Amino acid sequence: MKKIHASETSLLIAIVLAILLAANTLLGFMLKEQSQASMKELLQTRMLDVANTAADMLDGDKLKTLKAEDKGTPDYQKVSSTLGLFRDNVDLAYIYCIQPKGEKEFVFSVDPTLTDPGEFGSPIVYTDALYKASQGKPAVDEEAYADAWGRFYSAYSPVFDSNGKVAGIVAVDFSAKWFDNQIDKQSRIMYTCIAISTVVCILLVFLATSRMRRMVQDMTKDLSDLTHDIDEITWEMSNVSTSEEFKQSLQDKSTNLGTLNERIRTLKEGLHSYWKDTNSKAGVIVASLSSDYRNVYYLNLETNKGICYKAIGQDCGLKPGQEFSFMAAMEDYARTFVAEEDRVDFLTFMQPREISRALKKNNLVSRIFKIQRDAVDLHMTVRIAAINHPDNRTGFGIRAVGVGFVDMDWETSNNLSKNKNQ
Repeated sequence: MKKIHASETSLLIAIVLAILLAANTLLGFMLKEQSQASMKELLQTRMLDVANTAADMLDGDKLKTLKAEDKGTPDYQKVSSTLGLFRDNVDLAYIYCIQPKGEKEFVFSVDPTLTDPGEFGSPIVYTDALYKASQGKPAVDEEAYADAWGRFYSAYSPVFDSNGKVAGIVAVDFSAKWFDNQIDKQSRIMYTCIAISTVVCILLVFLATSRMRRMVQDMTKDLSDLTHDIDEITWEMSNVSTSEEFKQSLQDKSTNLGTLNERIRTLKEGLHSYWKDTNSKAGVIVASLSSDYRNVYYLNLETNKGICYKAIGQDCGLKPGQEFSFMAAMEDYARTFVAEEDRVDFLTFMQPREISRALKKNNLVSRIFKIQRDAVDLHMTVRIAAINHPDNRTGFGIRAVGVGFVDMDWETSNNLSKNKNQ
């Protein structure tokens, strides 16, 4: 009987390790795919930022009127110089302008490339992303394409004229060679890890089967002690959980693995419930401690959606717990309370994109603005702090912030006004 039991145990260990090996291999391939997707997303985001920034700096009314014979004119040189700043200071392959000539026909416009630039009016390789940009929406190529200059991923951002129509497109090319090299490097690492894992698993099979009998004996001995420790913890948790399932688990004195697993699961659920209750209470405490703030808001930078946590009086007509469109509320607040000379700066400071840029260097930013409330000139401080949401562990930047408004006392506001007027 002992020999049969030992044989079955060894077989079980071999099966478990085989499953672990298969899972490890599958995880390796999954990580490879995830790595490719993450690298591609980072590349696309970076390229779109460059293209959008360059497009914002160009005058669409002048760009759409440029012709090949305008080369050397002030308008032409201004566009070329603007693109040249990005060419010389940003790690990219090429940056240039494109003009749409038909439904799906595009040609080169201004190209500041120093060596072998695209000839004004010569055709551009068509991509779906380029077509989207011609319809007014910034886009980036999902797949690399090749032309006479090489193989690239390109981002495209439309430049609008004063009538809101697409006057041209800024294109940014990024070499696909680096991306391919990184993918190959990740693949080599993955295959190496799989090979090492295979060797380690084979060694573990022999090691585990030789030691399994002693391990089982030790585990059986420790099981009773572990059950006793779980009982002590669950009795302590009985004060924070009143569920029948939790209380019934305390009455079971069995020491087998199945019963122990059930106790651990019940304990986990009790701890989770306790944590949620504690976290909720902590939120109330934090809110009560922020008594110096007149208004406190939560802002999702990706969706421009806010939640009002605190509001004194009828500022923007918001109430605690109310969800709202952040910029719409800030525009209403600016019209109602912010002094005219500070209104533009206030709205610029509150833009989600500007908040993201400011918080890249500091986790807390603040500005002082002049306001008028009840026919009295005052000053208020706006503080914006990054919120460490669990999603930020992915490394793609801050997604949510807390925004607080606090009024300065009359004496401080008066001194600021005097200093500004001097």
